[in-house]
Amino acid sequence: MTKTKLFITLLSAISFLPLQSLWSKETVQDFSSIQSLEANPKSAKLENPFSYSQVILTAKLGNGQIIDATRNAKASIEGEAVKLSQSGLIEPIKDGNATLHFELHGQKASITVQVTGQGQKFNPDYVRDIMPVISRMGCNQGTCHGSKDGKNGFKLSLRGYDPIYDIRAFTDDLGARRVNVAAPDSSLLLLKATGAVPHEGGQVTKPDSNYYNIVKNWIAGGAKLDLSTPKVTGIEVFPKNPVVERIGNKQQIRVVASFADGVTRDVTREAFVQSGNTEVAEPEKESHSLINTIRRGEAPILIRYEGNYAATTVTVMGDRSGFVWEQPPANNKVDELVASKWERMKINPSGLCDDYEFIRRIYLDLTGLPPSAEVVQAFISDDKPQREKRDAVIDQLVGSNEYIDHWTNKWADLLQVNRKFLGQDGAKGLREWIRMQVENNKPYDEFVRNIITATGSNKTNPPASYYKVLREPTELMENTTHLFLATRFNCNKCHDHPFEKWTQDQYYELAAYFAQVELKRDPASGKNNIGGTAVEGAKPLYELISDKKEGEVIHDRTKEISPPSFPYSSGRDQSKPKLDTRRAELADWITAPGNQYFASSYVNRLWGYMMGTGIIEPLDDIRAGNPPSNPELLKFLEGEFIKSNFNIQHILRLICKSRTYQLSIATNKWNSDDTVNFSHGKARRLPAEVLYDAIHTSLGAQPNFPGVPAGTRAAQLPDVGIKLPDGFLDNAGRPVRESACECERSSGLQLGPIMALVSGPTVGNAISDPKNVLPKLIESSEDDTKVINEIFLRLLSRPASEDELTATLSMLDAVEKDHANIVQKVQERESLLKEETLKAEKQRETKIAEAKKSLTDYQAGIAEREAKLNKEQADRISTADKAVKEFEASIPQKVSEWAIANSSESKWEVINPIGFNSTNGSKLELENDSSLLASGKNGIGNYRVYATTAIDNITGVRIETIPDQRLTKGGPGRAADGNFVLTEFEVHGSSVQKKEDWNVVKLWKFDNGADGWGKPNQAEISVNEGVLKIDSKGDDPSVTASLDSPAGSYMIDLKAEFPGQGKAHAQLFWTTKKDPNISEERSTRLTLPRGKEGWQNYRFFFQTDSELTSLRFDPIDDKNIVYVDAMRVNRAETPKLEKFALENAKANHSQADYNVTTAIDGKKDSDKNGWAIHPKSNTELMATFEVKEQPKAEGRRLLRFDLDQRYQGKNFSIGRFRISITSSPKPINFGLPGNIDSIIAKAENERTKEEVAEITKYYRENNGDLKKLQEGLANAKKPRPADPKIAELQANIKEAEKPIPQDYKLARLRKDAGLSEQQKNQKRLTAAQDIAWAIINTPAFLFNR
Repeated sequence: MTKTKLFITLLSAISFLPLQSLWSKETVQDFSSIQSLEANPKSAKLENPFSYSQVILTAKLGNGQIIDATRNAKASIEGEAVKLSQSGLIEPIKDGNATLHFELHGQKASITVQVTGQGQKFNPDYVRDIMPVISRMGCNQGTCHGSKDGKNGFKLSLRGYDPIYDIRAFTDDLGARRVNVAAPDSSLLLLKATGAVPHEGGQVTKPDSNYYNIVKNWIAGGAKLDLSTPKVTGIEVFPKNPVVERIGNKQQIRVVASFADGVTRDVTREAFVQSGNTEVAEPEKESHSLINTIRRGEAPILIRYEGNYAATTVTVMGDRSGFVWEQPPANNKVDELVASKWERMKINPSGLCDDYEFIRRIYLDLTGLPPSAEVVQAFISDDKPQREKRDAVIDQLVGSNEYIDHWTNKWADLLQVNRKFLGQDGAKGLREWIRMQVENNKPYDEFVRNIITATGSNKTNPPASYYKVLREPTELMENTTHLFLATRFNCNKCHDHPFEKWTQDQYYELAAYFAQVELKRDPASGKNNIGGTAVEGAKPLYELISDKKEGEVIHDRTKEISPPSFPYSSGRDQSKPKLDTRRAELADWITAPGNQYFASSYVNRLWGYMMGTGIIEPLDDIRAGNPPSNPELLKFLEGEFIKSNFNIQHILRLICKSRTYQLSIATNKWNSDDTVNFSHGKARRLPAEVLYDAIHTSLGAQPNFPGVPAGTRAAQLPDVGIKLPDGFLDNAGRPVRESACECERSSGLQLGPIMALVSGPTVGNAISDPKNVLPKLIESSEDDTKVINEIFLRLLSRPASEDELTATLSMLDAVEKDHANIVQKVQERESLLKEETLKAEKQRETKIAEAKKSLTDYQAGIAEREAKLNKEQADRISTADKAVKEFEASIPQKVSEWAIANSSESKWEVINPIGFNSTNGSKLELENDSSLLASGKNGIGNYRVYATTAIDNITGVRIETIPDQRLTKGGPGRAADGNFVLTEFEVHGSSVQKKEDWNVVKLWKFDNGADGWGKPNQAEISVNEGVLKIDSKGDDPSVTASLDSPAGSYMIDLKAEFPGQGKAHAQLFWTTKKDPNISEERSTRLTLPRGKEGWQNYRFFFQTDSELTSLRFDPIDDKNIVYVDAMRVNRAETPKLEKFALENAKANHSQADYNVTTAIDGKKDSDKNGWAIHPKSNTELMATFEVKEQPKAEGRRLLRFDLDQRYQGKNFSIGRFRISITSSPKPINFGLPGNIDSIIAKAENERTKEEVAEITKYYRENNGDLKKLQEGLANAKKPRPADPKIAELQANIKEAEKPIPQDYKLARLRKDAGLSEQQKNQKRLTAAQDIAWAIINTPAFLFNR
């Protein structure tokens, strides 16, 4: 038969079938026993030319099965108003009514349809009509114009979450080419979509299609956006959780959207349908609402439409012929709910595991340790009813010390107990706190609340460490929702969540609950820090966690503050008063019994930990597209958890006492393919720590971890920073504890872990440990069978089988045979090598003699040449030394000439600060050379320096950054590598107030006691004969006086004496009505010499923008005395400070991407902005700024210098600096350092001995001629290069003297023979060790079965 005839025959054979059969190509279904036929919807209204309604026909068969019959029933239409497609889609033709009749094997159903609006002009709405079409065509998907950067210069918001942005993209760009209102068909939006012009995305619709005409009508109507259009409030999918009986059959679904105005609409064609298990079922590519079935199982189906989501589960039953359901016994409600699902899925469960399997499984799962041989034997011999004795073991283990360690380790993983974040002591403290909570069985909601609301030092309140590990509001929010709610909010940071209901707004609103968390250094840290890089500074060992009153989260899209708000209600009592802090509010919301995710997420974790598979899998991924495999079971466990006051041990007992947990891993015909319904036990590979502890506990070997006491088990380790030399725990999948994701722990069995077990020292050392149990077992009995059974009991919690006994007994005989074989191989190798060894030794002696003679002969031949070369080098050294000494003798004259010659440099006047403070908490200290040194706190902030000058026309400003060994890496910055980032530099100025502008606010003469000075802190004060004595009693002494004076400029004149030796540091703090707290930002300091006799006068200067309310005087120094004769507070109105315009910034070095020119550009960006100097640390560097314009001033000028430091790394402030100004003509140059400049400005005869020494030292260090002479002398003194020939001959001697290498194979054989000898002498112990090694490397040991 020809192919043509075959096709015609086939066509004629199927032409009598419904058309749908040809179209669908699905497995033929037998409908002969149909009992009823039902249509959905019962009726439909089509109100515009583009309305439609998807039909679903459902047949009920005689055996109770419910089957999709949409493509199988015969259809007829009564009336001419509508048409029906092959897929069951009703579309309008003209106004009127119609009835659709369906018939299948005598069963009938009908749908009435009302059609209106066909003759009227349709005006599509952008939100209701266009956005779904644009999404369905794929224009705003992540792979097209919805991607981060768009495609080919055109970008839309991802999946249309921002219609305002999209409407502008369509209508504002390309001069009306994308949307052409005057000629809609010429719009690029339609031309590209239909492929009329080149389009990378290809053709996504056809001309004159419904989608084409909807978009065209919208453009013709003006392409408008109406934001008041009612939006979708929810979607519903039909049918609910359908069952497809035969693999290969299909299931039609229907999607209906509900809008805010109460309208409902069929959106099946525009909805997006995704399968969560494409191995079982997936939507067809052409008709995405039709689900193909592939194999038996369950497939969660997620439906998405305009930011709304619904889910259903398609169950593919497959062939279950012969299945007979028998209700299994139940120990508790868990078993009843699991069995209900088995019955629906036609699964017969496995039987109970035997007592050997149970005792090992329950011990490993609850305590992370295997049972001892004694425990196994006692349990097996116990003749109580099986359920009773199993329940007793569960009750005994839950809450035991071993249970506490095991579950502490699980929470240490989730809370990232890691010295990388917390330091060694911090990690240990947090783990101990977790252990205490597990030991006390702390209710889970309290446990979580204590973490979220933790305050104070993480040293004394370890749960506060949560905020050391995660430091940013967004990080905290993402981790908290993932950890405690099993939801993943990180996907909706940049846009609305692509597969969930969570929005971008909700991301930032939820993050706002962490925006007011404040971290400060805990003094208990001392100088101890954690980590630190060139980009990110080190963190204090301990920090103080608190809640501040300010702090907000800025929305990434709107750039506005996001107020805190919860994404859904958790059933909290809204009448309760609001809590004090945002974190307390958040904790109350998260832990509320009505929170739909809180309790259910943790009982799901517990179920997954015990069963090997969660009810929701992955355990920490709850979402609409990932529904629970048994919703009723999850709901029950959640209810039990809440009812028990979040009692974790109660849930574990409930799970472990169920028959479901105790099922055997052996499968049967009806459950062998089940992976999600818990119809049989699941063998799980032991976690890394459990595996290590099981090896050592079973063998009685002592664990040995570096840095902790011997005997510490893996489950008891303080943190993951403790590692074994062979990496056993890491190779076996221990998590690194850098996230809270369950995915961090590996449970697979890859090549690395296998090799570590087989050949690594961890197993070998445990087996060969002379103190383990194996030597004792050998000594205790001569019965080999008994010893072998004991080893099996210890390692596998069961005796050996007959086959295992036979195989292991044979190992005893193999020991002597193996030894004899190795000894024979050694002898054979030695005999073979004997004659070769003697010959090689003679050759070696000859080579040594020849090599030595060659060296002697060569040295004799070059003796005369070497003497000549030595004399020439001595002459060069003498000449170079003479030149250096002659230059040194002329230095005084050269310095004098150099000083005169440098008078042409720009003349710089070093400013002498009269006041200074910082906003980042740094302490600024004035040095003797008028530079300022920063110490104490570091971070983002501003240095403000005040000074006065008589210079009228300032042409330039210079900043010198000065290295100092008190700074990290010598500075001059305070970053870990000595770097800094000066983000912005500004200068302001005004005229200095005249003498008559100053008024005395307060004068203290202390004739009448302390006169208001009080509140001594770490100090004692007394007054004697008009003198105030302040006696320091600690490291932070202070006294305070109250004032009431308007805002303005203040000069504080101090007449005092600082007895003693060394330096004195005095600091003055002030408070204002606006800022009542003591802060480094409102302080200024003086550094002065101690021991000057008599009264000395000192002056502080500062300005306030609010009423002055108090002064605090801090002598600072520990256990010293200060005498104050008088103190006067002077006030003047603050003159208006005007900004200098700076230009032509130059530096003698700028870091790449951090040029000094950006320090005066008016920007304060946190990255790649400002002046930085990497890699030139420990080097004096300068920057100059020319003055373009300056404010007018009469007389002496007041200057304010602002050094703003805002780099994102936070700890990149300047460590030591000095500011100078000049009036020299432009262009200005760097000049000499300020101290040198001021010395050479003096006449030569006016310079002191110390000043002459200082400029001489500077000259010597910077004179190029002297450096060249010194380098010449050093080069002359360098040893002459060794004669390469001598080196070569000496190397020949060494090579000849090398001993004859031992034969590698013989060495290995001898070593093996020695070990074999030991094993032969301990034949039974060797066999026992071999047996133990073999068992440990079997699945029976590696898994929890």
